[in-house]
Amino acid sequence: MEAVDSTLSIIFPVRDPGGLTAAVHTCLGIAARSATDHEIILVNDGGGRAVADLANQLAATHPTVMVLQHAQRHGYTFALRDGWSVARGTAVAAVDLASGADPADLARLLPYRHEAAAVLAYRTDGPGGPLAKLDAAVVRRMLSVDLHDPGLRMAIFHTDLYDALSSAPNDVLAHAAVAAAAVRRGLPLTQVGVTARGQRSEFGGLSHALTLGVGAPHPPQRNAVIGAMTVAVAGGLWLLRRRRADGS
Repeated sequence: MEAVDSTLSIIFPVRDPGGLTAAVHTCLGIAARSATDHEIILVNDGGGRAVADLANQLAATHPTVMVLQHAQRHGYTFALRDGWSVARGTAVAAVDLASGADPADLARLLPYRHEAAAVLAYRTDGPGGPLAKLDAAVVRRMLSVDLHDPGLRMAIFHTDLYDALSSAPNDVLAHAAVAAAAVRRGLPLTQVGVTARGQRSEFGGLSHALTLGVGAPHPPQRNAVIGAMTVAVAGGLWLLRRRRADGS
């Protein structure tokens, strides 16, 4: 991959030190090959002394790494907004390691950043049962954007989409809210398939949908979530019965 004339900012909201060093080293290599100028912004989202010390050590070792420290945990969206507010990049890459994102897959997204204002990763493998698709159904109803895998938070956004983070209904939908804003503004959205590094729970979307249903500000949105949940739960129960029958 050849470097192009652009500035890339990679933001890691961090709550746990696990895997952070490897992620930073991976992204340093990718960024050096992909942009003429780059930076990595580590946002310690109330991760305590272990995260603070490791982040500071990485910044001291690598001049293109900077750190923002939060003594209290404010959540992914807040941390991403804080990092984005100081980012120099014309393109901003957001990576949530806790969502199962593999930083190495940024290399698959970067070639699309010049043709799309929002480039989102999605997992191409996993069980793919009815309840595993619940997140996408809820996002489609609530935000009017069709995302293959809103639970995997790894994306590259044009820097002008920063204000869209204020409309995110919760941390789970931070990237979805920005993608929805891009679509509303008539800007192109691209989704790039990556291979999951772990098994995705077939029921992972259920708690997400419950949270959205409680937090939806308007009755039509709550009704949409309830409708999507009803269909997904019915399909999930049918699938479980089939599996048990096949196993008996």
